[in-house]
Amino acid sequence: MKRKRIIFTCGICAAAFGLALSLSVNCPGQGEAPSTPGELFAKGNEFYVSGDHASAIGEYEKILALDQESGPLYYNLANAYFKAGALGKAILNYQRAKDLMPRDADLLANYRYARAMVQGKEVPCRGIWNWAPLRIYCAGVSIDEMTLISSGMYLVIIVLLFIGVLRPGWRRLFVPVIIALAVAISLNVIVIWHKTREIRTAAVTIKPDTEALYAPYGSATKFFTLPEGMKVNVLKDKDQWRRVRRSDGNVGWVPRESLEMVR
Repeated sequence: MKRKRIIFTCGICAAAFGLALSLSVNCPGQGEAPSTPGELFAKGNEFYVSGDHASAIGEYEKILALDQESGPLYYNLANAYFKAGALGKAILNYQRAKDLMPRDADLLANYRYARAMVQGKEVPCRGIWNWAPLRIYCAGVSIDEMTLISSGMYLVIIVLLFIGVLRPGWRRLFVPVIIALAVAISLNVIVIWHKTREIRTAAVTIKPDTEALYAPYGSATKFFTLPEGMKVNVLKDKDQWRRVRRSDGNVGWVPRESLEMVR
């Protein structure tokens, strides 16, 4: 009798465990694997094609919440924001995409179109960084590609030095080339430093008619107005304010929530 009671108790426990396991598997939202970035991206694309841009934005933002980013993701997210009427958010994400794939023709076309819709013209910067060849190089080549270019030139210098040791008579031929490559590497490093600093401080206004004030408090005098989608550089943070510099050099304080950092 005692053995039968033990067997019966074990059977009841096994049946209860099996029932609980079955319920946990079949219950909606329980035991399901989280969606992968690829699945979220495909789902967002489906929403975008169907015209549900708000849902598309939600799916794309979920991918970013997983610390996953890519040029196509930012590009699609920017398109969705643009269709939803959020010009600032669209330009912000076009800029993020452009930093990762700077020569994509469709991206550049959409980016220029969105920038053209910003109220008020952006005053071009002055100085050496506005020199056309340098500006084109900065805009058309990513930081990773610039780093590879410098690494390649450095490798060429190493090879030439090695050959010069083996062939002393060729050293005179290599000296001008090595000097030219060393200068090119130095200039490229300066460009990388400048572009990295610009990316780290770049921000885009995401609210219309953002007032830039002379001081970081609401009662301060207004200096100028930033339209939605205007690109600025953040110089300093103080409480709920950010000190920003416009492309023409004018500096003012704006509320934190009125803009978003590119990086």
